[in-house]
Amino acid sequence: MDAAAMFPLGTVLFPHTPLLLRIFEPRYLTMLGRLLDDEEPQFGVVLIARGREAGGGEEREGIATMARIVKVDPSGTDALHVIAVGGE
Repeated sequence: MDAAAMFPLGTVLFPHTPLLLRIFEPRYLTMLGRLLDDEEPQFGVVLIARGREAGGGEEREGIATMARIVKVDPSGTDALHVIAVGGE
């Protein structure tokens, strides 16, 4: 996994827990596009210690949970919907 493939959220992702995301920010759409080239696409989900989920500039905690992408649904015109599952 690319060290930059991190998705900061205001909630913790636990192992074996499904994660539903609506990805609309260009930086995360780019990240997702790169990840989908991998055989087993996954990324880190890190808790935001301070700041907001959208727009950047957040402070992140030091521990993350790996999330494995299960499904990508391009049904929206302005975003992609992703289903991932928490790993280790």
